Amino acid sequence: MTTVIDASIESDGSAAVPKGMNESQKSVTYGILQVAVVLAFLGIWELAAITKIVDPFFISSPTAVFAKAVDWIRDGTIYNHAIITLREALIGWVIGSVIGVLVGFVLGRVEPIRRVFVPLLHLINTLPRIALAPLFIFWFGIGELSKIILVVTIIVFIMIFNTYSGVLTVNNDFLLTARLYGKREWEIMREVIFPWIVPWIFVGLKLGLAWSLSGAVVGEFIAARGGIGYLIFNSASNLDNAGVLAGSVILLILAMVFFLIISMAEKALLKWRLPT
Repeated sequence: MTTVIDASIESDGSAAVPKGMNESQKSVTYGILQVAVVLAFLGIWELAAITKIVDPFFISSPTAVFAKAVDWIRDGTIYNHAIITLREALIGWVIGSVIGVLVGFVLGRVEPIRRVFVPLLHLINTLPRIALAPLFIFWFGIGELSKIILVVTIIVFIMIFNTYSGVLTVNNDFLLTARLYGKREWEIMREVIFPWIVPWIFVGLKLGLAWSLSGAVVGEFIAARGGIGYLIFNSASNLDNAGVLAGSVILLILAMVFFLIISMAEKALLKWRLPT
């Protein structure tokens, strides 16, 4: 039996957005749908708490979470803690990204080194760095340094594997053409290889950003003098679920802001590769 598919459904299988919309209209439509989904989720959550379908003690409520976040903003509690977490995450993210890109580039370009070290790096990457957090705190103290190092150990592997995988995908025809035109090796790296792997690097940067915040927060759970993770842990210790969720939402907002910044930078750098 043949199934007839409505012609209004576009080739990507989307039935929610009418055919014929340009990209700008699609973006607005999908944005509205995303907001609607979030509002529906919050409404169901609030209703469940009000009607006590689920005990509010366990799930809190959107209004309680919002009230807690507002209290932290008014009394200034959140600012110092947010600065600590962001400093740990961003410093670790930058250091890990730089080291990871450099190492990944070398691995992608030098086959003997790649054959020796890539299997070892995969093996080391299986070690749960989060589980090693107590050891880092024992070595480097409960201050920010231990969290920064923890973040670096997480990010560096993400960037290594993304970068060297990108280098391996460089089109050999481009390399041969560059050499035929007499390009030196450093010119080939600058003009051919690096532009090619920029998208791979940005994928790693985006993924690493989320992991950097997670790493910093987990380190703060274990031992810290401050930070959003410290704030969440204290809220959990006091059975304050609204505080736990408020801290999590603030982390989510911070991650979204930095993700948007990276996405804008990516769009600007890759404008020559994007369809107009």
